[in-house]
Amino acid sequence: MESIKVYTHYLCENEIEYRWRTIIQIGNSWEVRGTIFMKNPGSSKSVEPNIKSIENSGLLEKLRTFDDGRTSLSNEWYEFSVDRTMICVINLFKAYYEAHGGQLNGVIQIFNLFNVRDVNVWRAIDKCKDDGLDKLVCTTDDDIKHIMSPVYIGWGNLWRNPAHKENAQRIFSEVIKKPSYLCNRIEENKFYHPQYLMSYGKNRKNCKDVLEKFKSIKYEIF
Repeated sequence: MESIKVYTHYLCENEIEYRWRTIIQIGNSWEVRGTIFMKNPGSSKSVEPNIKSIENSGLLEKLRTFDDGRTSLSNEWYEFSVDRTMICVINLFKAYYEAHGGQLNGVIQIFNLFNVRDVNVWRAIDKCKDDGLDKLVCTTDDDIKHIMSPVYIGWGNLWRNPAHKENAQRIFSEVIKKPSYLCNRIEENKFYHPQYLMSYGKNRKNCKDVLEKFKSIKYEIF
């Protein structure tokens, strides 16, 4: 069975949890093989009961190659669990690579419209209004710099929220510059969450159509 690891930056301050610069490593390669944007971090949590940071020097050397953003350089790396959403993300990108005669081996980057960790997105939004650390609530500037194809956007309708619309439009504008399965106007897209696309709604025509469009785009990686 293939190895699947999740590595991320994490901080808890004023009882608000932040998770950002999350990567899923499938197999042994550290090559970035895709990017996904979603709403906010959910149920994935530290594999260490006391949330202990990674100390292995060899592993840290690899992980720090992903750290050229100002919000990440001074923060520790942690290993987190693989949650249901991440399984769907993996299956999505596996489907893409299989459609092109390849296999998924490497890193999928997970970015979010905001970085407050909570399985309930509205509760997470409320936390942002309280004592949120501005520098960690959104890391859009750093995230945009690291976009690598193929790119999937699965933030649903959250992009319409006034607090996140500007950042969503900035991200969308960068993604659409590359070959893409997306419509050119942001409001013409559904942005299905990967759990809906690959699980709950996978047999629905709308999901099948989006998945086929995503798989059909040939990026510069081929």
